[in-house]
Amino acid sequence: CLGENVRVEVFKETAHVPQMEDPNRFNEVILDFLLASQKSSNQYDQ
Repeated sequence: CLGENVRVEVFKETAHVPQMEDPNRFNEVILDFLLASQKSSNQYDQ
């Protein structure tokens, strides 16, 4: 099981290197992932 917050992001019109072919979208997806991870880990700090 991968967890309840798993999601799939499809990068249309990209091949094997989405971070180079669509860097803005790639960075947005990664940043969203990291911020969501930070929020979920903060709940355990309380």
